Amino acid sequence: MAVRDLFRLGGRAPGEIGGGPAAGQLSPSVPGSQPRPLPLKRHGLLLAVIAFTVSSCSGDGDTTGRPETAVTSGTASSAPNTLGLWPEDYVLTEGEATTYFTGVPAGTNTAGDQPAKRYTPEFADCLGLSATDLDYEPEATAVGETFVSEDGDSFISSYAEIVTEKQAAGVRAMWASPRFADCTGRETRARIDESGADGDGVEYQVAGVQRPSAPTGAAGYLRVTLQVREQDFTYEMAVDTLVFIVDHVAVTVTYTNYETAPPMDRLQLIADQISGKLARQQPRSIAGRPTGPATSAPRALGLRPEDYVLTEGPATAGFTGAPADADEVSSAELNSAELSNCLGVVAEDLGYEPEAAYDGLNFVSDDDRPLTIESYAEVVTEKQAAADRALLAHPRFEECMVKEVQAEADGPVVDDDGLEYELTGAQIFPAPTGAAGYVRLAVQIRGQGVTVDMARDILLFRVGRVKVNVTYTNLEPAPPMERLQLIADQIAGKLARQEPRSIAGQPTSGGPGLRAAGDAGHSTVLPVAA
Repeated sequence: MAVRDLFRLGGRAPGEIGGGPAAGQLSPSVPGSQPRPLPLKRHGLLLAVIAFTVSSCSGDGDTTGRPETAVTSGTASSAPNTLGLWPEDYVLTEGEATTYFTGVPAGTNTAGDQPAKRYTPEFADCLGLSATDLDYEPEATAVGETFVSEDGDSFISSYAEIVTEKQAAGVRAMWASPRFADCTGRETRARIDESGADGDGVEYQVAGVQRPSAPTGAAGYLRVTLQVREQDFTYEMAVDTLVFIVDHVAVTVTYTNYETAPPMDRLQLIADQISGKLARQQPRSIAGRPTGPATSAPRALGLRPEDYVLTEGPATAGFTGAPADADEVSSAELNSAELSNCLGVVAEDLGYEPEAAYDGLNFVSDDDRPLTIESYAEVVTEKQAAADRALLAHPRFEECMVKEVQAEADGPVVDDDGLEYELTGAQIFPAPTGAAGYVRLAVQIRGQGVTVDMARDILLFRVGRVKVNVTYTNLEPAPPMERLQLIADQIAGKLARQEPRSIAGQPTSGGPGLRAAGDAGHSTVLPVAA
C-alpha cells in the first residue's frame, strides 16, 4: 500500500482539499363501564374517526401507502449528497410511554390504515381559513406502530410529516384558532352521521370536545369523548390527541382509552419522548426515502451509522462542512495478514464486512489552510465489536500498528501536481476523554523548494456495536488536545445516546459520501479510505 493511501485513514490526503404496577408506575388501561372487551379490529368506524382526527392535526388523511422494508447490509458506496429529515425518526416508539402496550405494525387493522377524506370546505370555513391553507402534500410522511394495551381495549397511534415552512404555519394557525375544538366536533359528528353504524352494529356519538392544557413539550391537546352504543349497552370512550410542530416536522399522537379524565401521566410520557426526538433533529441522506402519502413505519429497528459521525458544533468551529467527493474514495487498507502475525491473532479478527458504514461531512478550514476534519462510522456485529476492543487493548497494539504503518510506507509518493508526500512517523498518544484510542501520523509534503510538516490525528471510538474514527489533518507540531477533546465530547455524547430506530429505506449506499470497501473487507482497527 502506498503512503498516499496511508494518509487516508478516515479521510482525504493533504492537498486534496476541495402483577400490577408498583407505586408510581402507570396502570394498565381500565375498561371502565364497557360490557366486554371490544377488540381493536371491531372499531371500524371509530378508526375512521381517529384517522380524521389525525389528518386534521397534520394534513393529508390518505394513509394507505405501504413501503417495502429495506434493511442495510454489507458495505457502502458513494451516493447522492441530498440531506433531509425522515418522518419515521419522530413517530412514537417503544418506551416508558408505551408501558403495558405492545406495538403492532401499522396496517394491521389500525387507525393509520384507514382512508379518510381530506379537509372539507365546511371545516375550513368554520375555522375561518381557506381550504388551500389546510390541504397540502407533505414532503414525506410515516405512520408509526399502533401500540395496543394488554387488555386489547386501548391503543396509541402516531403519525409524522415533513412539511414546508408554509405548511407548518398552516397547522399552527389551525390549532391556534379559538374555534378549533368546536369545528373539529362538528366535522367529527358529520362524518359519523354520514357513515352510520359500523359493520358490527356499534354506534358512535360525539359526547364532547375539549382542549385541556397540553402536557409540556406538546404544541396542542384535543380530547374527543365518544358515546358508544352496542346492543343494550352504552359506554364512553375518549380520543386524546397531541400535536407537535417543530420546524419542518409535524407529529400527531392519538391515545384511544376509557379514562374519564385526561390521562396526563401517560400523555406527559408521550410528550417527553416525541419532544425529545424533535429536539434532536439531524438531517441525513434522504436516498431511498418514500415521498407522498403516508407510509407505515416498519418494525425493523436498528442503529444507523450516520447518527454517530461528526456534525457541526464547537468541535468544527472555524471549519465548513461539505460532502466528500465520490471520486476520493479509496479501497486501500492496512495489511491484515502482517498485522495479525505481529499481534498473534487470527487474521479473520482484522477483516470483516460491517452491517452499515457512513462517511461524515468533510470539514474544511475557513482560512484556506490545508486543514480538514473527517469522520467515518460503522455498525458491526457483537463479535466484530468484541474483537475490535480486544485489539485496541492488546499489549502489543502500539508496537505492531506503528511497525505495520512504517512498513507500508514504501517511500515518497508524487501526485499529479508534483507534490511529494512522505510518512515520517507514527505514534500512539493517550486518548482524550471519551475516545478509545489516539494515533498520530507525521507527514511531510515537499514541492517547489518548500517543505511542510503536517499531522493526521486519528481518534478511535468503540461503544456497543458502533465504531467511529475521526481524522484531523493539521499543521500543529504537538497534539492539538483542545480541538481533539471537543471532537471526543461530541462523538462520545452521541455514542452514549444510542437509540435503535427504523432502518426502513436505509440505503446500502447513500449520504454525503459512504465509503467503498476493498475486496478483503474493512480493517478492524484502522479502516483506510477517503
